[in-house]
Amino acid sequence: MKDPEVLGVAASGGRIPVTHDVRTMPRHFGEFIAHSESPGLILVPSTMPMARAIEEILPISFFWTGFGSAGTTLAEPGFPGA
Repeated sequence: MKDPEVLGVAASGGRIPVTHDVRTMPRHFGEFIAHSESPGLILVPSTMPMARAIEEILPISFFWTGFGSAGTTLAEPGFPGA
């Protein structure tokens, strides 16, 4: 499945994709939110240990209530803005 398709499927289900694809996904996400609503995107650097990524992402699931401002969530766990 290509990036735009992943973003469409996730958005239609009110889900936030989590990806290691820090090369192409941010561009596709920007293009996607120009014409569609999305709850966001979480970028996880491939160098981050899986356990740490889970620890940093898990709190989001406790507070997630659905769409906020379309396309405002673009964060990398452990980095500013996360």
